Formats: sequence, structure tokens, C-alpha cells
Amino acid sequence: MLPTFPSWPWFTYVALAVCGVFVVGIWLALVLGIMRGVVAVFLGGWRGLVAVCQWVFGLPLTSGGTAHFARRYEVEQGYWEGLGCLLRAMHTPIFYVNRMGDTCS
Repeated sequence: MLPTFPSWPWFTYVALAVCGVFVVGIWLALVLGIMRGVVAVFLGGWRGLVAVCQWVFGLPLTSGGTAHFARRYEVEQGYWEGLGCLLRAMHTPIFYVNRMGDTCS
């Protein structure tokens, strides 16, 4: 003989369903809370690193808006069109542009 559902009144099944929704909600809240906590810890570490670099070096950890990824044809030509800087003549993979944006070094 196969097991069958007990013959409870309809409102018992509704109450069980509502309790199930509450249990799933509580578990979701716990999981999402733990995930947010982990993300907050990692972001707090990054903010701390930026603050320590600014304290040690006196400057924020940023490019100041002068960062530029060379396009493929700029690399192949060895020439940056923004200022006319010769990339081949610099002998370094990293170069800097002053804040005024008129010279390369």
C-alpha cells in the first residue's frame, strides 16, 4: 500500500504553505546578508588600501584621468595620435601625460 496525504482540512495546507514561504524567506535573507557582508569586507579592504596609499605617498591611487590604452594601429605604428608621442622612442611600456595634456614623458 502506498502512503497517502493525510486528510487534513484545506486551511492546514494553506498554513503549511505560508510557513514554507517564511522559512524560504528567512534562509534567503541569511544567505544574502552573508554575501553582502563578504562584499563589504572586500570593498573595505580596497578602500583601506587606497587610503593607506594616499597617506604614504600623499597622492590618491588614480591616474588623474590621463590613462590611455593604445589602439592596435597606434601600437603597430608606434605613434599615439593624442599628442603625437612616439611610443617606440620611449623604451617603456608606460608613459605619462601631464595634467595639461600637452607633453609626454
